[in-house]
Amino acid sequence: MLIVGTGAVATLLAERVFDAGVPFQVFGTPSERLRSLDARFPGCSVSDPAKVALHDCWIVAVKAGQNREKVRALSVAPSPSRILVLQNGFRPEADWRDLSSRVDRGLSTYGVKSRAPGFITGGERGCITVSEGSPFAALLRGLGFLVAEEPDLSPAIWRKLSVNASLNVVAALYDVCNGETLEISEARELVRAAALEVEEIARAGGVEFGPRSGWEVTREVVTLTAGNICSTLADVRSGRRSEYDQINGEILAAAEKWGVPAPTLRFLDLEFRKLGTTMEAA
Repeated sequence: MLIVGTGAVATLLAERVFDAGVPFQVFGTPSERLRSLDARFPGCSVSDPAKVALHDCWIVAVKAGQNREKVRALSVAPSPSRILVLQNGFRPEADWRDLSSRVDRGLSTYGVKSRAPGFITGGERGCITVSEGSPFAALLRGLGFLVAEEPDLSPAIWRKLSVNASLNVVAALYDVCNGETLEISEARELVRAAALEVEEIARAGGVEFGPRSGWEVTREVVTLTAGNICSTLADVRSGRRSEYDQINGEILAAAEKWGVPAPTLRFLDLEFRKLGTTMEAA
C-alpha cells in the first residue's frame, strides 16, 4: 500500500497498516515529518516518485489543494489498481482518475492531530464512510477502522461540509478549541447559522441531509471533539494554507450558482481571508 501524505491522517493510516503487518510506503516531500515516519517505520518513506514500488492500492491523505502537484509527481510511479481519496471538499477524487481505473472517495471523522512530526494524538473514535460495495471497505475494517457504506455519498459529503464550513472557520477566527465555539454566544450563532446555510445550499442542489439538520450534525461533532483544535485553526497557527478554498470557496460558488444568499458564509469569508496563509508541502 502507498500512503500519500505525511500529516495526521496519513500518520494514523501508517500506524494501523504497520500494526497489521501490511507492506507499505509513505510518499511525501522531504521533511521532518517524513524522516520521523521513516524512523518509526524503517524503510517506509519515499520522496522520489521513481522509487515508489508497485502497490495494489493507494490511500491519499493530503489536502485537496495539493492534488495536482502530487498527481503530476506520481505520474511516473507504477499505477495502482485502485485509489482511495480521504479528502474534504466536493470532488477531490476527480484529480486522481488519470492514475487509476478505480478511484473511490472516502470521508473520515477520526479526530486526529499532530503532536510532533510523525506522531499524533486522538483517532480512538470515528468512522470512515465509503460508497456501498467499495473494495476499500474490507481493507479498512481489516485495519481496525469503523466503516460505513452508503449507496449515495452526496448527503454524507454535504454533512461533513456543513461541519468544515462552519465549526472550523469560526474556531479559527476566534482562535479557540471546538467546544469553546458553543460557549461564546456570538461564535455559537455563527456556527449554527453557517451550518444551516450549507444545508440550504445542499437542498438547492437536490441533496437532502436526512433526519438531522446541518446544525444538529455540527453540534454533535463539537460535543464529541470539544477539546480538539480543528485542522483549520492548526493550519492558521502554523502558517500553512488551509483547505478553505476547497471547502468554503466551493460552497459559496454553489450558493451563487443556485441562488442562495448565504449571508453568514459570506461574512465568514470576508473575515477568514483577512488571516492569510501559505501552503506547506506534505
